[in-house]
Amino acid sequence: QHYFLMGEIMYYVRSRRKLAKRRMAIIFACVIAAAAALTVYFLFFSDSRINKPPLQDLEIKIPENVISAGDGFLYKAGSELKLMDFSGQTVWTLPVGAAEDQFVASGSVVASFGKRDAQIFTLGKEHLFSTTLESDIASVRCGNSMAGILSIDQDENGQNHSYIYMYDLKGNKMGEIDLSEKQIIDFGIYGDSDMLWTLSLDTSGVVPTTYILTF
Repeated sequence: QHYFLMGEIMYYVRSRRKLAKRRMAIIFACVIAAAAALTVYFLFFSDSRINKPPLQDLEIKIPENVISAGDGFLYKAGSELKLMDFSGQTVWTLPVGAAEDQFVASGSVVASFGKRDAQIFTLGKEHLFSTTLESDIASVRCGNSMAGILSIDQDENGQNHSYIYMYDLKGNKMGEIDLSEKQIIDFGIYGDSDMLWTLSLDTSGVVPTTYILTF
């Protein structure tokens, strides 16, 4: 009986040792897996990763007036408009007038405009048309197959007159919208069908009213 009891004790001790070794092996495997996961994260997903895309590196190289256009960035450098791809290579450079001229772009059309002049071209640098207005240009918007120019002028009585002139990409004037009775806040061209929308404020009544219109 004593021998049998000692056998049970030895078996119990050996079982505890095996269990302890198994636990240590599991803990060691978990530590290795966690270390591997952290290594993969820092190498491929963190800000210090080895495959960090050029996009983040470019943030310190291009000016603040940059917008996304197609498969790259469009930005102004002096009196030149530049398109840079996502690898940091300059696709093209285009002189567009004075340094203070502004620019906008859609997915395929780019517009550069100054005080009264505007020029429209494709994202591939092909010139489409230019136009000069008799009143000041406030902003320009581009669509897929048209461009809209917002012009604001003031008559001798101090009354503002706002018009949106619409052009096709050949420079033909498609129409105009008189917004003189309202204070235009913003406008744009949306969707594949080039839906024109305006956001305006009417202060002629007792209570100011905001209007969103589509055309």
